[in-house]
Amino acid sequence: MAKTLYWGDTKYFDSPNEKFYLTFSHFVEPRMCATICLFNLINKQNKIVEKFEPLVAVGIENDVHWSENSKFFSTPIIQTNLDNGGYFIYDIEEKKFATIPVEHIWVLESLLTNTFFEIAYRDDQIPYKNENEYYPTEIFLKSESIRVKLDELLWHKLDEINAFEQIYKSKQVIAVCLIDKEFRPFKEEFP
Repeated sequence: MAKTLYWGDTKYFDSPNEKFYLTFSHFVEPRMCATICLFNLINKQNKIVEKFEPLVAVGIENDVHWSENSKFFSTPIIQTNLDNGGYFIYDIEEKKFATIPVEHIWVLESLLTNTFFEIAYRDDQIPYKNENEYYPTEIFLKSESIRVKLDELLWHKLDEINAFEQIYKSKQVIAVCLIDKEFRPFKEEFP
């Protein structure tokens, strides 16, 4: 950590009950357009409650959420290959975590409530519907979001976080993909 060049200001995300907040800091870009960072849970006395090392969060387009009751938070995390990652969900009261591995974390968005977690393809990542409308480019549709009930997740005690890679690998990876609809008809004259 001492020899790595970090950049960016720390980002803060308050819980709805204002008893905790999350910090995201030490931003680094290991490859182009792939920013990662460290994250911690802090109480209102500015004391670190939990450090989530060795995990790193996705640093740009932070898709961080708190449940309405402030019991849970979620953040996208990334594994070492930088292509696949997942969502890290933490239960503050029980001091336990769950993970949902996904393909292509960079194009997804999520939603967290008191009872469920939902993953969907980001609208801004769908090729523009009218793009090249006069050429036979492919049209894509957004697939339905995937919803998981929080009480159906496999939860782990926080002291198991050092075994996170084995926990992550033991789970099925979820793929949220676009649906190929059709190709646009070619409306111009052939050469």
